[in-house]
Amino acid sequence: MTPERWRQAKALLEAALARDPDGRAAWLADACKEDALLREEVESLIASYEEDRDFMEAPAVASAPSLGGAAPAPEGRMVGPYRLIREIGHGGMGTVFMAARADDQYRKRVAIKLVRRGMDSEQILARFRNERQILASLDHPNIARLLDGGTTDDGLPYFVMEYIEGQPIDRFCDEQRLSTTERLRLFRTACSAVHFAHQNLVVHRDLKPSNILVTPDGVPKLLDFGIAKLLKPELYAQTLTPTVTTLRPMTPDYASPEQVKGLPITTASDVYSLGVLLYELLSGHRPYQLKSYTPVEIEKVICGQEPERPSAAIGRTVTTQSADGMTGTLTPEIVSRPREGQPERLRRKLKGDLDNIILMAMRKEPGRRYTSVEQFSEDLRRHLEGLPVIARKDTFAYRAGKFVTRNKVAVGVALAFVLLVAVSLVVIVRQSVRAARERDKAQQVSQFLTEIFKFSDPNEARGRAVTAREILDKGAERIERELQGQPEVQATLMDTIGLVYGSLGLYDSALPLLEKSLQIRRDLFGEENLEVAKSLNDLGWMLAEKRNITEAEPRLREALALRRKLLGNEHVDTAESLNLLALALYEKGDLPPVEALQREALAIRRKRLGEHMSVAQSLNNLGLTLQSEGDYQAAEPLYREAIAMAHKLFGDTAPGLGTYLNNLGLLKLNQGDYAAAEPLFREALAMDRKLLGSEHPSIAVALNNLAETLREQSNYAAAEPLYREAIAIDRKLIGEESSIVAIFTNNLARLLYEKGDSAASGQLARQALATLRKTLGDEHQRTARCLTLLAQMSQEKGDAATAEQLLRQSLEVLRKSYPQGHPNIAPTLIELGVLLTERGAPQEAEGLLREALALRRKVFAEDNWNIGEAESALGGCLVALHRFEEAEPLLVEGYTTLKAKRGDADKQTVRARARLLRLYSLSGKPDKAAAYRAASN
Repeated sequence: MTPERWRQAKALLEAALARDPDGRAAWLADACKEDALLREEVESLIASYEEDRDFMEAPAVASAPSLGGAAPAPEGRMVGPYRLIREIGHGGMGTVFMAARADDQYRKRVAIKLVRRGMDSEQILARFRNERQILASLDHPNIARLLDGGTTDDGLPYFVMEYIEGQPIDRFCDEQRLSTTERLRLFRTACSAVHFAHQNLVVHRDLKPSNILVTPDGVPKLLDFGIAKLLKPELYAQTLTPTVTTLRPMTPDYASPEQVKGLPITTASDVYSLGVLLYELLSGHRPYQLKSYTPVEIEKVICGQEPERPSAAIGRTVTTQSADGMTGTLTPEIVSRPREGQPERLRRKLKGDLDNIILMAMRKEPGRRYTSVEQFSEDLRRHLEGLPVIARKDTFAYRAGKFVTRNKVAVGVALAFVLLVAVSLVVIVRQSVRAARERDKAQQVSQFLTEIFKFSDPNEARGRAVTAREILDKGAERIERELQGQPEVQATLMDTIGLVYGSLGLYDSALPLLEKSLQIRRDLFGEENLEVAKSLNDLGWMLAEKRNITEAEPRLREALALRRKLLGNEHVDTAESLNLLALALYEKGDLPPVEALQREALAIRRKRLGEHMSVAQSLNNLGLTLQSEGDYQAAEPLYREAIAMAHKLFGDTAPGLGTYLNNLGLLKLNQGDYAAAEPLFREALAMDRKLLGSEHPSIAVALNNLAETLREQSNYAAAEPLYREAIAIDRKLIGEESSIVAIFTNNLARLLYEKGDSAASGQLARQALATLRKTLGDEHQRTARCLTLLAQMSQEKGDAATAEQLLRQSLEVLRKSYPQGHPNIAPTLIELGVLLTERGAPQEAEGLLREALALRRKVFAEDNWNIGEAESALGGCLVALHRFEEAEPLLVEGYTTLKAKRGDADKQTVRARARLLRLYSLSGKPDKAAAYRAASN
C-alpha cells in the first residue's frame, strides 16, 4: 500500500468508525464508489480495529488464551534462528508465538510477534530498528527485554521479546487476594520500571494490566516497548524520521486525554495510564464505562467526563461480559472479597489519600498531574508510611492528623501533650519544606524533559530528521540558559544529560556538564552528601573512560569514601564505586590493589543482587585483572560465567556482553590460540555494531583486538584497515592526545614494522611514545611496550647501543608494573637477551632468556610459536657460549615450531634457521646444515 493510498484508507476508516455500526456498510459503499479494492481494504482495517481491542488485552505469556480468527503457524516453523512452538495470541496487526532458539546459543524461551503483510513498510521497519537500539539498553529487573528482530524468509518483520511466565497484574492481585497495602507495594515496583524508561527518554504509551505481568514469585515485569504498537512514535531516538499521520495506537480504556486528541505525548501520559491502572487494582472497576468504542464516544468520555472517586466506585453493581460472550454481575461484595473482605472496610481504605492520589494522577490536564512517575510512587510511599501526601490540600489540620495517627500512644499521654504538639509543628514545617522542594524539583525536571521531547516531535522538527546528539545539545544549551534560578534541578539535569553523552562516547560534551553538576551540588549540600558522591562517581567514571586517570582517581576515591560513610560497606552503590575505582587503577597500571577492590565489589553484588548484570560485570572485571596478573587459568572461568549469566538474563543483546567476549578473546590471543580468539572478536564486534552503531569507543576496542589477532597470524592486509578505523573512531570521540589512541597507534606501528615499512612504523611509534609519556607517564607498562618496539627498530638500523638502552629501560618499568613472573615481561626479556648475545655478553643473556622461556611455558602449549621463539633465542645464546649439545635440541624444536606455525618466510623463522645453521657450522656438522638449507628452499 502506497503512502497516498494509506492516507486515503485511514481517512475513510476514521470516518467509518465515527458512524453507527449499522450504517457503516452503506456509507462505505457510497464513499468508495467504483473503487472496490479500497472498500475491501477499509473493511479489513475496521475488522482489525475491532479485533485489536481484544488483542490488546492478551499478553505474550503462557497463560494467555489463543484468540480465534487466525490460522496457527505450523509447529516447528523457523523464524530466523528461532523455532516456533505454539501460538499464544494474535490480533489485527500480527500473531504472537512462543519460540525457542534452534541453534543452542541459549535455551531461554522467547515471545515472537510476526507482523502481517501491509504493516511492513520501510518507515515502520526503520523506526523499529531505531527503537530496538534504545530498548536494548533498558537494563532493569522489572522490564521484559526486547531481544532481537529481523525479517522472515517471506519478507515479513518479526520481533523477539523475553518470554515471561506470569499473569497480568490485576489477575495476579485478585487470585493471590492481595490487600490494598500489598497491591500498592507491587504497583510501586512496576512504577520503578516505568520511571527507569522515562529516565532513558522512552515513553511506554500503552500501560495496562496485560502489559505488566507478575511472575509466580511476585516480580512484576513491564512488557511491550514497541512490539504490540508498531506505529507508535518514539519521543527519543537516534534518528527520528518524519512520518505521515497514522492511526493513533492506544488502548482506549487506559489512554490519556492527550492521546485521544492526538496531542503531543509526554511522560505525563504514562502517569495518567498508571492512575487508571491503580484505580482498577484498588477498586475493582475502571473509571469509565465505554460501550461502543467509537472515536466520538471515546473522546467524549475520556476528555469530558470526571471519574468517580475509587472509594465510591466500589459501590457500583455492573453487568460484565467476558471475551467468550458470557455475562455476569459485579457487586460490591465480589469486588471487596479479594481485597479487604468487606465493602465498608475497602471503602475506608480508599477514602481520603488514595482517592486523591489516584485522581491527581488522572487529571485531564497533563500539567496538573504528578510531574513524574517517581513523584506518583513517592506519594504512595508517604501514604503507606502515614506521612502527608502532596495530592491533598496542605492544611495544618491534615498534617497534624497524620502526625497523631503515627504517634497514637505518645499523643495519648496527657502530661506530654503540649510538648508533642510543639514538636509536631517543627516536624510539620520541616516536612512541608522538604516535600515542597522535592515537588518543585520534580516538576521542573519533568517540564524540562517535556520541552526536549517536543523538540523531537515531527511537528516541531518540520520535516527534518532529528538526531539524539541534537536533542542532547539542545537540552544542554537550555539547562545553562534557563535554569540559573533552580540550581538543584540544573545539577540533576546536567548529570543526567552528561551521562547520556558519555554512553554515546561523546566525552568532551559530557565532562563540562558533570563538572558543573558537581560544583552546584557541593555549593548546595556541602561535602558529605550522597548527591555529591554521585556526581564525583559519575565524573570520575567519565574521566576514566576518556583515559584521564590522573584526574579520575581522586574523584573516584572521594566518592567511595563518601558512600562507605553514608551508605555502609555493603550497599550496591558502594560496590559501584569500588568497581569504578578498580577499573581506573587498572588503566593506570597500578595492579596490586585492583584485585581486592574487585573481589569486594563482586561479593557485595552477589549478596545483594543474585544473578544480575552488575554481577556479570564484576566477574568480567575480576577476570581481566587476573589475566593481567598472568593467572589465565583463574581468569577464564570468570569470563565464561559472566558470558553465561548475560546470555541467561538478556540473550544476545545483553549490555556488556561484547566486552566479555572481547576479554575472553584477549585471553585466547595471549595464549596464542588464534583459532579460538578470532571468532570471539568477530562476534563481539558484530554485537557492538548492532547495539552501539558505527562510532563508539567499544567498537574501536573490538576492531583493535581483531586486528591484533590477524597481525599475529601475519594477515597484515586484513589487520591494517581495522587498526586505522579504530584509531579514527577514538581520535574523533576521545581526542588525539589520548592514551588509547596512542596504544592503537603503537599496534599499527608494530604491524608496519613487521611488514618492512620502517620509516612509517618509526614515525608512528615515536608519536605513540610521546603521547603515552604525557598521559600515562614513563613508568607505565604501555609506555614500556612502546620502548621495546622502538628498540627493535633501532637494532634493525644497526644502532645496538640505543636499542640496549631502550630495552633495559623497558624491562625496568615492566618489572615494576607487573607482578613477579608475569608472562608479559617475556617479549622484552627475549629482545634484550638476543641483543646481549649479539653484542658479546651471552653470560648475562642466558639468565634473561631462561626466565623468558619459563614464563612462556606457564602460559603457552609446547607447540605454540611463542615457545619456539624463546627456545630458539636461548639456543642461540648457548651456541655463543659453545655449549653445542645443550643448544641443539632447543634450536631444532624452536625452528620446527616457528616454521609450522608462522611459515618459512616469517622473520622469526628466518632468524631461528640462521641460528641452527650457525650451530652446525661451528660444531662441524656440515651435512646437517645442508639438510636444513635444502629443506628451506
